[in-house]
Amino acid sequence: MRRFLTATCLVALVSTTGACAGTTGTTTSPGASPAIGATAAPPASAPASAGTATAGNSQAVCTSAKTLINDSDLDALGQQLGALATAHQTKNADAQATAEKAIKNQAGTWAQELGQLQQQADDPGLRTTLGELSTSLTALASTESLDGVKSVEQAGLTVLTLGTGLDKLKKACG
Repeated sequence: MRRFLTATCLVALVSTTGACAGTTGTTTSPGASPAIGATAAPPASAPASAGTATAGNSQAVCTSAKTLINDSDLDALGQQLGALATAHQTKNADAQATAEKAIKNQAGTWAQELGQLQQQADDPGLRTTLGELSTSLTALASTESLDGVKSVEQAGLTVLTLGTGLDKLKKACG
């Protein structure tokens, strides 16, 4: 999931910056990504319950988290990161402010709502994962973090960090 999310967001970043680049080595097309909660068969060597949230209200919390962070919003965030990188490169203060505002709003909303889900979750592992992802999103929305997004590569690193957190959520939710 992380590699695909990274590739998808990088494609969105490159397309919004107008840069020309080769393929990233994936043969999957953007938009074909499964949602965070798309089910996949667990590896044959792992028990079905390994790493999955099973306590109390975990299913409802996971469903809410998967609905909250959807592919469409992830694509939009990737496009805004690309727009931010372009604005930094072209020294376009208005475009930079617009992109930063959109990123801060989206990441801030996700962080706040994931924090609420963290408080609701009965499963300690799921609570930890939601808290870590919420913290990552809060950090992403910081001015210091956004000031560091000055190239497509730096935007890609930001996406990679977010992808790691989303992978952990997918694993915690099973």
